[in-house]
Amino acid sequence: MAAPGGAAGRGGGGGGKRPRQFTRRERVFATSGAALLDAGDNDARDLPTLLALCLAAFPPLVRDVGWRPSAVAGLTPEDGQLARAMAIALNADTSPLAALDPADRPLVVTAYLEGGDAWVRQRERLSRWRSGTTFALVQSPGVADAADVVGTIRAVPGPETVLQAVAAALAAPVAEIPDIREATALAASTEAPWRRRQQVT
Repeated sequence: MAAPGGAAGRGGGGGGKRPRQFTRRERVFATSGAALLDAGDNDARDLPTLLALCLAAFPPLVRDVGWRPSAVAGLTPEDGQLARAMAIALNADTSPLAALDPADRPLVVTAYLEGGDAWVRQRERLSRWRSGTTFALVQSPGVADAADVVGTIRAVPGPETVLQAVAAALAAPVAEIPDIREATALAASTEAPWRRRQQVT
């Protein structure tokens, strides 16, 4: 397996395309390393509907990429509802952050990622462990340390708006999983940052 090569390597993995020919997902991956579930054609949909699509798409991506988390933890107490839903969908246990162990191959999730010290600490912890992955359902534009998989990138008034939308999305799941073959391929790429974090030295 090739060692991940950072932004330059990710940008070079666009199948011979010039950067201006990249899809939205390819641009996000090239600049941040995040695999984006939202292709950008759902912007006219209300936030709960969009989040329901992202929630439906995430478990199949996890399985196809080969992640096998046995524990899911929310970044904050407010992320508990999302963590429980993801744990059920992935046949994993929920766990407090403090109780995670590298052997859990943990998945750390958050409804709304704005960056911050708590996020950086958990990313550094997973790096030290060389184990685990991350998911942000909504990520604020311009976050420097992106999640491994992101549902959608957009500015919202605040976390409360996202949490309300998450509750509505979980109450009305979608009947059909959207096409995420491109997002899955990007998440599985040898250039994905989670592979560097888990690389054995």
